[in-house]
Amino acid sequence: MDLTDSPSLANLPAVLSDSGIGSCLYAMKKFPSEVISSIAPIVVHYAKNNYADFFGYQLRKNFLGEVNRKEYINCVHDIFLAISGSVNMVNDAFINSGALDELLTLAIQMADFDTQGQNSYQERITALSFLADVWELKSERIEENQEVAQAILTVLKRGCRDRQRLLRTVSFELMFKLLQHFSVNRNQFAPIIYKSLTFLLIEFHPHVEIREHLMRHFLTLFTQV
Repeated sequence: MDLTDSPSLANLPAVLSDSGIGSCLYAMKKFPSEVISSIAPIVVHYAKNNYADFFGYQLRKNFLGEVNRKEYINCVHDIFLAISGSVNMVNDAFINSGALDELLTLAIQMADFDTQGQNSYQERITALSFLADVWELKSERIEENQEVAQAILTVLKRGCRDRQRLLRTVSFELMFKLLQHFSVNRNQFAPIIYKSLTFLLIEFHPHVEIREHLMRHFLTLFTQV
């Protein structure tokens, strides 16, 4: 059966059906948890020595148009998590190619609030989740450039102050997740994130639901660290 005849492909770009990497992306979209560990080595092999071109062009062209940015970052996020545990050679090649820097720039732009409303709250959540995982797994690389680390923290704090409840909740969850990880590993940004969350608690003190939500997270943190 031709994959393009499947109703489940109605919202996917046509290019997914006519390339090897497109077939991999289709499998990831249909069965993400089952196939990502198998597809990641294929991606590494296909992209080796040119990760920047692969992630910046070869992969991205499968997600045509701005409306597919969310799917693109989701895909990159899945691949990143899968290869982050690979041998150091793969990690170093991916990072040194500049691919990670380009992805971080795109994700930071996508995660931020924009007055034109081009970044939907779903896109912002997707981008923030990616940024938080990259920072947690590659903190040394992220913190080589303090401006990048600060930019990630800034968009997370803006997410915490957003009027959209789900975005606000996810942003708080991600900040506490980073704080817990950084506290255990004595990362230099642990006290900075702790201070930011403390000020947010003071800021949202009149809002009972948010205040209690934050207090529960602080209590959990204090019992774990």
